[in-house]
Amino acid sequence: MPEHLEPYITVVDNRFSALALVAAQRSKILPTEICYASDFKDPKSLLDYLLASDRTRILFAWRGALREALESSRITKTYKKLLKVKTVHLLVPDLLGVNPKFLMSEAQLLSVTHGYWVTSLELQEIYKNLFPMRIPTGVLHDLPDVSLILKTREMKFARSGIIWVGNSLWGSNYGYVDHKGYLEVIQPLMTRNLPLAPIKIRDSAIRRAPNGEVLRSMAESQILIQSSVHEGTGLPLLEALGVGTIPITSDVGIAKEVLTGELAHLIVERNTDSFEKKIYEITASVNHLSTLCISAFDSYIEKVKSETIEWVKRETSFDESYGSFLKAVRVRLVWIYRFYRSRGNR
Repeated sequence: MPEHLEPYITVVDNRFSALALVAAQRSKILPTEICYASDFKDPKSLLDYLLASDRTRILFAWRGALREALESSRITKTYKKLLKVKTVHLLVPDLLGVNPKFLMSEAQLLSVTHGYWVTSLELQEIYKNLFPMRIPTGVLHDLPDVSLILKTREMKFARSGIIWVGNSLWGSNYGYVDHKGYLEVIQPLMTRNLPLAPIKIRDSAIRRAPNGEVLRSMAESQILIQSSVHEGTGLPLLEALGVGTIPITSDVGIAKEVLTGELAHLIVERNTDSFEKKIYEITASVNHLSTLCISAFDSYIEKVKSETIEWVKRETSFDESYGSFLKAVRVRLVWIYRFYRSRGNR
């Protein structure tokens, strides 16, 4: 069997996350078993499961599972056993790890895995510069729910208005404030006298809606606004392109990778005036731009479907002072809470 077709395990946080959605799409191309950390009451039981598996390759798409496992020296011993018999890689899908508060923790994670992947060229450059001794193994772009996007596209809804999709509280547990730009950009934009108004809001901090429902709202809109400070990918941008909704976006994530040629001007400065000006500029050409968006999405998907994982096995090193008893107790309580919460959500 070719190396890239050998089955592996992808560890994600829970069944309802963006990480799980992307992993499910990737599993349609590469033979991966999806493992949900929320199915386990502590990190050790997760690692024991991975050790017992006959699959020799592990991809931690949710690197929080590994970060929390290393809070306990007892669990670190189990993880070292895993490293001896498996090839362990990380997936870096966002910029949480480059927050100055977490740089040391991120460097630790990179040093205790055999390799790691990022989800955009932007992230690749950032990680090359920040961690020159541990550069990314490569880029593994995110895949949205392609079949659902194509199904929604075929419905051909009447379009009107503008939409913002995101989580207004994203990163608040890590000290980020208004990272998605809802307060700084979107609310002021809603007070402007815009063409193509009104602005519809899909805020998962208020209500987490099924992906199909969100896609339908996008397909019923003419423009999507993405006003983030940073994105690893920016899945709403991809989803909007797929259903023919025009994204106007700050320069984040994969924006420059997919918005090229005639679509490059849809990347704007991250302020209300720039978004307002662009909305006025494209009002007369929404049908033409919508067609270009669909073509850009289809080209992206074809390219990404050919991406595979090269399972390199670099040397690893550990900071033995990383964990502590109190940290381990806190992690255990958090995992128990997640376990029972996930049961209630099924």
